Amino acid sequence: SPCLCAATGPDRVLCRPVPGQIQVLSNLEIGLKNVEPALASKALYAKAVRCGPNASDCEVRFTSISPEIAAYLQAHLQYAAH
Repeated sequence: SPCLCAATGPDRVLCRPVPGQIQVLSNLEIGLKNVEPALASKALYAKAVRCGPNASDCEVRFTSISPEIAAYLQAHLQYAAH
């Protein structure tokens, strides 16, 4: 399911999915785009924990994330904070 996501913490992301595609408790496999091949070949796994009333916003919690992707996302969070 296509969606746009933004990290809101070290283990949470706010996603804006295509309406009706993601429901609470949905299991998600998320791939990174426009990153080096070593990161692009890894997937993140998450579960939708909260979705907006019109399914335009959805909060997910990571259930599995590689150390390399965790470091990549943490670096982006720190950069965005400055």
